[in-house]
Amino acid sequence: MALQYRYQCTDSEGVLHYWSTITQDPLGVYSGVTSPQNVLQLNLTGIETGSAGPQGPTGPAGAGYLATSVTPMTTDVGAKSFVTQAGTAYTVGQRVRVAITADMSRYFEGYIMSYSGTAMAVLADYTSLAGQASANWTLMVTGPQGSIGDTGPAGAGYGGTSTDEIEIGTGAQVWAVDTGLAYAPGIRVVVAYDADNWMSGVVTDYTQTGGEAWITVDVDQVMGSGTYDSWSFALQGVQGPTGATGATGATGATGATGATGATGSAWLVQQQPGATGTAVTSGRLVASPGISVDTDGYLAIYKGIKGSWVALSSDSATALQAVDLTERSAVYGATPAWFPVTFEASLSYTCTVEIHTVWYRDSDGAQCGSIDGIVDLYILMISDPLIFSVTVIGTLQQDAARMHSNLSDASISIAATTNGFTIYGTRPSGIACHAKADWVVQDFEELA
Repeated sequence: MALQYRYQCTDSEGVLHYWSTITQDPLGVYSGVTSPQNVLQLNLTGIETGSAGPQGPTGPAGAGYLATSVTPMTTDVGAKSFVTQAGTAYTVGQRVRVAITADMSRYFEGYIMSYSGTAMAVLADYTSLAGQASANWTLMVTGPQGSIGDTGPAGAGYGGTSTDEIEIGTGAQVWAVDTGLAYAPGIRVVVAYDADNWMSGVVTDYTQTGGEAWITVDVDQVMGSGTYDSWSFALQGVQGPTGATGATGATGATGATGATGATGSAWLVQQQPGATGTAVTSGRLVASPGISVDTDGYLAIYKGIKGSWVALSSDSATALQAVDLTERSAVYGATPAWFPVTFEASLSYTCTVEIHTVWYRDSDGAQCGSIDGIVDLYILMISDPLIFSVTVIGTLQQDAARMHSNLSDASISIAATTNGFTIYGTRPSGIACHAKADWVVQDFEELA
């Protein structure tokens, strides 16, 4: 067992000194002794050291910083007052971060102005993203904001000038320019002599070698003309998409009547002379022999017949038949429906078009069905100059009562064209089909 001693010494002046504790091991060897000068007497007092006692129990946990709040707040800066847990380690003047629990990257920071019981007030001076609202927050200690770092060195910029003698024109153009610029292929630039003489295009190359630089631009727009030797470079934004068409302006005054043009194609409108029911061949509105303005007569509107089967190979609307009301063709029946009119330089009508379609599914062909629809049209016919326009009024009313259940979500639609309309069919999603259509004009009514 080791012995410990505290030694005292008396120096030559008779002063008593307590120096330190020394240790004697079981072999009688001392350690920790320093020989003081002028020591006259050394007195050792033994202190027997016992074995170490057992470790005492762990003390109670101190107050921590884990805290939350369910007070509705936003991440904006400014004074904040909210309810949190009492008895935590937060103190006035401490900096705290209050983050949205569901996304800790959205938070505000500030210094605690007061904390009593469950009430805490914070003056927020920083936010990671303003305007974020929540009613579920997590508090944590944070350090003060660091000072703003030094401004970094300036990066490569744009701009630049050239004194090369270049003629304005499209295609690849090359200039010697300043070094250290940020141009790269794909950047759009404008190269100008002045406001009235410039070129613009896309950079295809910017090369720097031995203190010199060259830029190549694929010019696709020019203004002015001529050859110049003082050019300035600048970035140019990419041209945006074409904007929406503006509203139609007011109709201008009617101009003078022009010369009569050549007779155009025969319209699908004819006069029925007398009571014989015999139609004249291919008549125009007022240009045919025997038809004049203010003459009572009839218009012939022919019924459509089914065209060929059309394959519907995608889920998009597919044209089943295009109808041109100004021309005869194989898709019209032989006998027209006659509508009484008074022939004028212009006529306008409303009418109803009934559409009938027949369908079959490609997988078996035997399971057919039909979709019928009805829609109103407005038709305007002007004799000279020859104008014929069609407008769809409202929405096609569809009736698919006879459609087989395997084709139940197929549909039809109609769109006006310059001289008539086109009938469309949309197949059921993912089901290959064929369909064909016919049509008939009803309730033809002349507008005053």
